[in-house]
Amino acid sequence: MPLTFYKLLHLIAMLSALVALGGLIAGPSAGFRKALVAVHGTAMLILLVAGFGAHAKLGLDGFPPWLWGKIGVWLVLGGIVVPIRKRPESKALWLGLVIVLASLSSWLALYKPF
Repeated sequence: MPLTFYKLLHLIAMLSALVALGGLIAGPSAGFRKALVAVHGTAMLILLVAGFGAHAKLGLDGFPPWLWGKIGVWLVLGGIVVPIRKRPESKALWLGLVIVLASLSSWLALYKPF
């Protein structure tokens, strides 16, 4: 597959994961919550596969520091579902954290610092 395919898949998965997190933060009904968690999990898996596919196509030598940063953001955004469900009253905190993490991941991907 070409690099553009992996980039597009990565972008669609990222948007899907963020929309699902936004829905979870908003506090959906119990039935819809399960659907949002499923979308989030599936999107996170696709995000990981597409990210490593792009990594292979870029021909990077090992894992540069910016990529470790993106993996760290991925881990936090993957696990943030649990605290969102345990402390739903902290909506502003979760929303702000998701925005900051998504922005950090985008910055790392665009500028590839270090």
